[in-house]
Amino acid sequence: ICMGQIPPNIKKVEILLKKTAAIPRITKHLVYQDLVEDLKKLRLPTEGDNQQKRHILQAQRHLSELNLIGHIFSRSTKREVLSNMAVRKAFQIELTFTETEKRFYDAVTDYVRAKSKQRSNSPPNKQLVQIMSQRRTTSSIPTMVKYYKKHFGMDKNDLYDDSARKRLRTITKEWPKKNGPDTKYDEFIKILRRLKKEDRGNLKIMVFAFFKDTLLYLKNRLTKDGFKCDIISGDVKPADRIDIVKEFREDHRFEILLSSKVGSEGLDFQFCHTLFNYDLPWNPMEIEQRIGRIDRIGQKSKVIRIYNFWFEGTIENRILKKLYERIEIFEKSIGELELIL
Repeated sequence: ICMGQIPPNIKKVEILLKKTAAIPRITKHLVYQDLVEDLKKLRLPTEGDNQQKRHILQAQRHLSELNLIGHIFSRSTKREVLSNMAVRKAFQIELTFTETEKRFYDAVTDYVRAKSKQRSNSPPNKQLVQIMSQRRTTSSIPTMVKYYKKHFGMDKNDLYDDSARKRLRTITKEWPKKNGPDTKYDEFIKILRRLKKEDRGNLKIMVFAFFKDTLLYLKNRLTKDGFKCDIISGDVKPADRIDIVKEFREDHRFEILLSSKVGSEGLDFQFCHTLFNYDLPWNPMEIEQRIGRIDRIGQKSKVIRIYNFWFEGTIENRILKKLYERIEIFEKSIGELELIL
């Protein structure tokens, strides 16, 4: 009705409207019954199109009056007020663990779960501890292998040695010192090399990750693979961040900027047109903030490329599902979002 079109099935619309009967603020509104009558009129034969249009306009007016926040809330998107906006093109990069990686991921999960159960002073929200460990692991397995190699035996209160601990210790010790498996990075570098060939030396890419260890790992590997890159994170002073961004913008050799959450706030990168979500945040609006750093006024590219990494059958898979659900809730209450995922 709001689009000025005749609904194909008025009965379905009436059923949906009746579902609001449990919301007194709506049903007690003066125009609620008027809107119900409007829908009935739309079902009746009319003298012509003009009569039908009058019924539609009447329903639109009553629907607008029934909107409880319509008088204080108005939402416009950039695409409604600006022309020639870049088109967002999202790529879902679904990854599958190697057998070794899967054993490590499962071992970390079992270890953290067992550790939480056996410690009397464990945090109240044990599930959150487990989830964060899973997120760190899927963000970058090699960094978590390094973490456990360093910290096993360092915790004086960690006196137990159950099967979960033994299993994780064994897998960690057996992990190759060089050229260990890293499915995510292998796919990442493959895409980067293809993009570099396509962009012919004009590569400007932003890579977002949630964990600082992941960013440091990526910088080390990318540098070895011949890419000039740097990091902006909470450890970098605001003034230094500005200098890094300036160098990234002006130096054609500086191809990749690695960023934590701070890079999605208050900095402009419209000279980039490719973004990687190396891991996924919980909040869909945080993804929108990341993309918004490059999808800005002054973006000259017609297409913005967004690559989202996630592992099948892991916490990232569940996060992705929750993101979709939260986006759906947002769109139902506020309005459509730009293409995100």
